[in-house]
Amino acid sequence: MSWFSRRSARQNDEVEEATEPTESDPPADSPADAGPRDVSEVTSRGTRLDLGALWVPVSEQSTIRLDIDKKSGRLVAVNIAQDGANLRLQVFAAPKTSGIWDEVRQEMAASIESGGGNAEEVDGPFGTELRAKVPSTTRDGRTGKRSVRFVGVDGPRWFVRAEFSGKAATNAQAAEPLEELLKEVVVSRGTEAHPPRELLTLTMPGSAQAAQATPDGRPPLSMPGRGPEIAEIR
Repeated sequence: MSWFSRRSARQNDEVEEATEPTESDPPADSPADAGPRDVSEVTSRGTRLDLGALWVPVSEQSTIRLDIDKKSGRLVAVNIAQDGANLRLQVFAAPKTSGIWDEVRQEMAASIESGGGNAEEVDGPFGTELRAKVPSTTRDGRTGKRSVRFVGVDGPRWFVRAEFSGKAATNAQAAEPLEELLKEVVVSRGTEAHPPRELLTLTMPGSAQAAQATPDGRPPLSMPGRGPEIAEIR
């Protein structure tokens, strides 16, 4: 199921000019103090794992999985799991002058409901979010619905979509550690020109970066052999 339909000619054709990054404020409908942060707001990467357009905090309690598209070999999303709670992150280009979460949220809700699920808008720690029950099939072939929280954050020329699932979709206490982690994520968009809604480039971390990002007391992160769809970092 595709959440970004690119319905209008403007979305298909508009490409922003490459410019130097600025410390422009995020769109007015984005809670400025919640995070994620723009790279212009931090002085160093710290203990975050450098995945290209996303810098992700590393925790002793969590496992990071990287989603790789089988056809293109491109890294398309970051998954963080902790005690049965899950957070999936993607980052996209956005226009300079306006956010896209309001529009995207409406498209997602319509898509979920047309597919047999249901969705409602609620106020959350990152502003308006979408809480949904999405049709799914278990490994043993049974059908049902799974709960998902979709959070969108509009930043300066970027948009982060976060998907909370597992315990994080229904249990506030289980979701809290991942919400705190999301607040500390940093977006490094770069200066390249991208059409709005284009997926920004994520990269596999180098061994030196991984070792630097490891919290004290843990062995360096190891990069396993690449599987057909995902790579896992512990």
